Amino acid sequence: GICIIAHSGHLQLTRGHVQRKMARSSRIIGLCSDDHAAAEKQAIRAIRAIGGYDYKFVDAVNRDDYCAVCQLPARDPQQTKCECAKLFCKSCYDQYYDAQPRCNARGVPAAKCPTCGQTRGIFSEKRTAKRIKECKIKCPSTNCPWINQLNIVDDHLTTCGYVVIPCANDGCKALITRDNAFNHKTNECLLRQHTCEHCRAKGTYLEMTGAHINICPDYMIPCPNRGCAVKIKRKNVNSHRSAACEWEIINCPYSNSGCVNKSPKCKMPDHTNQCLLRQHTCEHCSAKGTYLEM
Repeated sequence: GICIIAHSGHLQLTRGHVQRKMARSSRIIGLCSDDHAAAEKQAIRAIRAIGGYDYKFVDAVNRDDYCAVCQLPARDPQQTKCECAKLFCKSCYDQYYDAQPRCNARGVPAAKCPTCGQTRGIFSEKRTAKRIKECKIKCPSTNCPWINQLNIVDDHLTTCGYVVIPCANDGCKALITRDNAFNHKTNECLLRQHTCEHCRAKGTYLEMTGAHINICPDYMIPCPNRGCAVKIKRKNVNSHRSAACEWEIINCPYSNSGCVNKSPKCKMPDHTNQCLLRQHTCEHCSAKGTYLEM
C-alpha cells in the first residue's frame, strides 16, 4: 500500500510520486498480491475511482484545481476549511483520513488538513468539479482523434474503436484494439475455434493445423511404398497396400521351396519366370520338381 504523511507542513508520499495512473491506483488500494495479472485487473477496475484525472487536457486546467496529493486535476474535489485551502480528490483525502490515528472519544480520526494539520473540516467543491468536467480532453486511447469534454469520456470509451481489449478466445493473451477484435478473434488468433477440413474434427486453429495433421485419419498422404505415386487417406493406407498397391513388397510364390526373393508386386512376374525354384516338368520323363532339380 501507499502511506500518506504530513511532515514539516508538506504532504509526502513515502514511496514517491507514482508516474502513471495504474501504478498509483494499484498502490493506493493496497494491492500486494504476487499474482501480477490479478493485481493489474483489480487496478484497472479501480482506475476510474482512485486519484485525479490522468488525461491529456486540451483546455488548460487551473493549477488551483489540482489535487495536492496526486498532482492531477481533482476527481470529486474536496477543499479543506483551513487557511491553506488546499484541494484534494475525495479518494486521496479518504486514504489520508483512514491512515490517521483514532484520536477522539469515539475512536474516529479528526478531519485534519494533510498539508497544515489544522482541524477545521472539509467540504465538497461542486463548482470546481463542474469546471474540471467541462474541460476538453483527448481520448486516452492511442491514435484516437476524439476530443471532447471530460464529462462524456466514459460514454465514449464504451464504444471507442481504439480501446485496447483482451482477445475473447480462451488462452489467448493478445491485446488488440476494439475495432480489430472481431477480425482477430475469427481470422487471426491461433487459438480460435477451427474445423479440420479433412475429418471435420474441431479444436483450436493451432491444434487443427499442427499436431492434428499428423494423426488426422482423412488427411491425404502418399503411399509409403517406394515407387508408388498414389495418395490415399491415412485411414486407408493398410487396405491400399494389401489390396491395390502394385509396389507392395511380397514374397516369391515359391518361398515354400526355399526362394528368399522379395519384390514389388508389379515386378514379381519377371522373377517367377526365371526363379530357379519354380515348378518344372522334365521334358523326357514328365517327372515334376523345381527347375533347378529337373
